[in-house]
Amino acid sequence: MGTLAGQICLVTGATRGIGLGIARALGREGARLVVTGRSAEGAAEAEHDLRADGIDALGLVHDLADIDGAEAFVADIGRRLGPIDVLFNNAGTSWGAPAESYPLEGWNKVVRINLTGTWALTRAVAAGAMIDRGKGSIVMIGSIAGLGGVSPDDVPTVAYNATKAAQINLVKNLAAEWGPLGLRVNAILPGWMPTRMTHATLAERGDVLTARVPMRRLGDPDRDIAGPAVFFASDASRYVTGQALCVDGGLSALVG
Repeated sequence: MGTLAGQICLVTGATRGIGLGIARALGREGARLVVTGRSAEGAAEAEHDLRADGIDALGLVHDLADIDGAEAFVADIGRRLGPIDVLFNNAGTSWGAPAESYPLEGWNKVVRINLTGTWALTRAVAAGAMIDRGKGSIVMIGSIAGLGGVSPDDVPTVAYNATKAAQINLVKNLAAEWGPLGLRVNAILPGWMPTRMTHATLAERGDVLTARVPMRRLGDPDRDIAGPAVFFASDASRYVTGQALCVDGGLSALVG
C-alpha cells in the first residue's frame, strides 16, 4: 500500500537533513522527485546524491521568501514533469532572541518563510496541480515546538514556535476545506534531531536535551522520518487527514 511508483513529489528544503532524508525515502518507493534549495549548488548536489542512489530526482532553486513566484514555480514543474501528486513543506527558518528584545526583522523573516511562504506554495500546488484532478497529499514538516513554549533554559525562539503552531492549525483548516475535493493534508512534528538548524544548540546542550527524551536518544533525520513520510504520502494513509504526528521519542507525551 505504501508504493509511490510514478508519483511526482515535491520536497522543499531538501538539500540536507530532514528534507533530504524524506526525499530519499520517497524515491526508494518509486517517486519522481523535485527537491529544492535556495542555491543552485545545493539543489544540484542533492539531485546528484539522489541519482547516485538510483532515484529519479530533479534539483531546482526555490526560495519560500519569493511569495509571488510560487505559482510560476509550480507551473514550471508541471511543464517539466507533470502535475505534482505530493507536496512536502519542509523548508523553514528560525531566529533566536529573548521575546522582550526580539527584533522585528527576525519576526518578519520567520513568519514570511515558515508561514506566508509555505502557505503561498501550498495554495499554488493545490490550485495548480491537485484540485482539478481530485487528489493529492500535502504534508507539513512542523515541529513539536508548535505544541507549546520553550523552557527558559533553551534558546528562545518565539517566532519559530508561533509559526509552527500556526502550521498545525493550517493543516487542520485545509484538511477540512479540501477534504471534499479529494486532497489530504497532514503534518509530521519532529522532536530534537541533528540538523543544521539545531547544530549549535545540540553542541552546547545535547546531553541535557537527550536526557529529557523518554527513548533517551535524538531522532535520526533519515531513518526516523522515513516511515511516517511514506505513510502520509501514499495510499497507506488514504483515510487520514488533518492529523499531526509527533516523531519525538515520546518528548511531547511529558507534562512539565
